[in-house]
Amino acid sequence: MTDERPDPAAELRACERRGELARAAELARELAERTTDPAGRAEALVRAAELVSQTAGAPAARPLLESGLFAARASRRPALQALVQAEQARLELAARDAATLDRAQRLLDQAERLLGKQADELRVGCRIAHYRGLLASRRGEPGASVGWLRRAYALADGDPGQRARILNSWGLQLEAWGDPDEARRLLERSLELKLELEDHYGAATTYGSLAFLHMRWGAFAEAREALARDLELTERIGARDLLPSLHARLAGALLGLGRIGGAEREAQAALELAAGSSSVPTARAAGFAWRELARVRRAQGRLDEAEAAGRGEALRRFEELRDPYGQALARLTLAEIGLDRHADGAADAGTQAQADLAAARPVFARLGAVHETAEALLVQARLDLARNRRAPAAALLRTRVLPLVERMARAAPHLRRTALELLAQTDAERGDERLEALAGLRRAETLLADAAGVTGPWTVLAARLPEDDDGERLARAATAEGGLVAWWPPDRAVALFAGPDAGERAAACRRRLARVRTAVAEGEARIDAPWPGPPRASGPAVEQALGKLDPPQPKRPARSGGRRRR
Repeated sequence: MTDERPDPAAELRACERRGELARAAELARELAERTTDPAGRAEALVRAAELVSQTAGAPAARPLLESGLFAARASRRPALQALVQAEQARLELAARDAATLDRAQRLLDQAERLLGKQADELRVGCRIAHYRGLLASRRGEPGASVGWLRRAYALADGDPGQRARILNSWGLQLEAWGDPDEARRLLERSLELKLELEDHYGAATTYGSLAFLHMRWGAFAEAREALARDLELTERIGARDLLPSLHARLAGALLGLGRIGGAEREAQAALELAAGSSSVPTARAAGFAWRELARVRRAQGRLDEAEAAGRGEALRRFEELRDPYGQALARLTLAEIGLDRHADGAADAGTQAQADLAAARPVFARLGAVHETAEALLVQARLDLARNRRAPAAALLRTRVLPLVERMARAAPHLRRTALELLAQTDAERGDERLEALAGLRRAETLLADAAGVTGPWTVLAARLPEDDDGERLARAATAEGGLVAWWPPDRAVALFAGPDAGERAAACRRRLARVRTAVAEGEARIDAPWPGPPRASGPAVEQALGKLDPPQPKRPARSGGRRRR
């Protein structure tokens, strides 16, 4: 029997495998204190700072990195100094204000200069590229962000843990850029790697990312399930700094499911957990929790309390944090509350809602927040309608909203339906006709979804839809003849007909579409259901019908009178 303590490094690895990150952080600190070699001490302090930031937040990790930088300088290893400064930049990226982001950029620039062209330090270059991608994302530069993340992924060859973290960032950026299919693929691969590596903190983070993707799509039940797994892992590893954000997001998922009481309890739980914390991410989580509480109060019809929670708490906190995105989201919620107060006859409520929208929309545009921009434009259209400004509302919906949501149709089809519903309200004389067309659109979507996975011979009618009304006419005509409609944004669609009289019904549908260019083909087709986009038709008959819409241009006759070759 021996009284010797176990090796801290071995115990540290065991704690990480079990997901006991709070204990692992203590051991990492102890290991750093025991290490006398400057280079080893710097490496140990970087690892300790990473664990501490995961369990206690960035403020607790900063002193460790300051000590790590001192040790790295004593080691006279520039690449090690670059590593510490890159990690300091990562902590700065937790904030969203311009000054802090500028500080992060300066740290990354210094790290890159220190690193130079040392080919044997790819891991440091990988981190710098990864954090530059996050920085570009914070600044609303999606193209630059994806470019940096792609470069970081290539540099992380042979490091599955780092690749898993990069995939999570990359997936979130692709979602913001409007590619939900690829975003989900990358996030699921990230989760798979993290679970294989027993990276419990990373797996919790990626469950949260998947929940965010589900909520964008409107799949609130799936979002709740992913958040429940995230919450379970977070509590297990002792990462209390993440709990307020999780409860706030769970409030949003429950509100989407119509469970107002549960949403209220989760928002209150987030605020209780955030009380007393000095962490910037926790302060942001409190701001989002107050925003969710404002939305709960709005759903309960308690509009004065909703206004107080949204303006007096959520917006004020985001202003204190100098977080432009949080401020814009709070103002978007306040604009919706203002719409309800305007409907109740509150004086100046419409004017205040307009001011909130005017402040929010430029921020979303600057940050490249496509989804939030679409939501803000829809609220603007609703506000115009509420103030009897039908012509401006119709113009906004036709020229701005519908083109935008058509590009997002695979990611957010519910936004397109909302836009069409509002457009129906802008024309009182044709309101009944438009609502009938909307019923046709919804029926067409339902029929297509029900037929997902079906293959077989079909008669396919393809149509080009240059006018806004043409899509509604096609949906009404095709569903009247028992057809299924699939869209090809921005201006094409196909209708599929099955059965012995499919050709006759396709012809009848075609006759209803005067002035619309159409083409018909018969043969094999199938209906696919990619997540999270709507079902789509594909196959040889579909391709043939679509190809007929754009017949090949006749070849120009050869020019005569040319010079003869000798």
